[in-house]
Amino acid sequence: MKKKEIIILTKFIPAPAYSGGAKRNLSWIKFLSKYYKIHLIGFYDKQFGNKMIHELKKYGLSIYGIYFERNLLKNSIKSIVNHKSIINLQYFNKKILDLLNNVLAERKIEFIMCEELAMMQYCQSLSVPVYFDDHNIEYILMNRTAKCNSNIFLKILLYRESRLIKKEEIEAFNKANKIFVVSENDKNYIDKNLEKKITVVNNTYEAKKVKKNNCYRNKKISIVFVGNASWKPNHDGLIHFIKHIFPLILEKNSKVIFKIVGSNMPKDIVKHQNHNILIYENATEKLKDKIIDESMLCIVPIYFGGGTRIKILEYWSHSKAVVSTSLGAEGLISSKGTYICDSDESFANKILYLISNQDILLNAGNENHNIFKNNYSEEVVYEDTLYNTINSK
Repeated sequence: MKKKEIIILTKFIPAPAYSGGAKRNLSWIKFLSKYYKIHLIGFYDKQFGNKMIHELKKYGLSIYGIYFERNLLKNSIKSIVNHKSIINLQYFNKKILDLLNNVLAERKIEFIMCEELAMMQYCQSLSVPVYFDDHNIEYILMNRTAKCNSNIFLKILLYRESRLIKKEEIEAFNKANKIFVVSENDKNYIDKNLEKKITVVNNTYEAKKVKKNNCYRNKKISIVFVGNASWKPNHDGLIHFIKHIFPLILEKNSKVIFKIVGSNMPKDIVKHQNHNILIYENATEKLKDKIIDESMLCIVPIYFGGGTRIKILEYWSHSKAVVSTSLGAEGLISSKGTYICDSDESFANKILYLISNQDILLNAGNENHNIFKNNYSEEVVYEDTLYNTINSK
């Protein structure tokens, strides 16, 4: 039977899928491609351009991409004149709008799946149903970023941006026919009058080849962080961990190795690389899995942000114990194998305690794996939740 056709409008085409947002986009593409012919429209990855889009060919997509161009000064002036957020202005490009209109004119489209707030501005006057997947409640993310910024000028600018984004996000919620969020926590930020349109679709992680831990003996004492290092919550959290928490660990155990696995590695992180801090930029999935599997535990030192951390689901799928801040684990089901530590001393001490207790590490990892399997595996999230919601009237 011929598949119905849909458009997925995404900020960045997830090839490669290094960031959390890209991983969520890729998961949706993989799932929806089983039931629909997908026309994927968006910007190419900032670093890789269109060099990796062959990774998506197996999903039978039609891909329409353009290169991303940023003009912060121009968009800042536009923001002042038009009272629109800078973040939305920087992701508006008439070429994307033309691509969208061309596909709509040439194909019979069932609905548009719009990934992230910035892309909802292309859907303001369309007759086709629009489903909005809000990866984060953006104005909350911006507000938290402002609170954590020490530069007074930037703080004022970010608070202004948060107010403008809130207005645009509310407009997007009202425009959308269906709204998807990543957690009950995010759902609570949306107007209760829209509740019938809202579905929580958890983040997930593909874990078909992941095996449960069975032993830590003879392993080097390593801890791991995985993520896009240029995303400000990740970047600032890493810098804080390297400067303020990791030295407390090394004071008591100089053999601990901290491995950072990620993309877009900034120079101020790379400069800290030494025999105790190892950096793996743009690692393959195979290498990344190997590094996680060989680690004692994984960390999430995040102090602001929004949504939920896919990196935690990745750690859980590998049966790893996790040490995280409260915000790092926000929106996820609590697990006895994930330890919440918000002070530098407690974060360091918990890591030191865990790496000295193999049985506790194993039990913690198994607890996390069970939570992942029962609540966040792709089969549970997509077959039981997303499919039924999309096909409901």
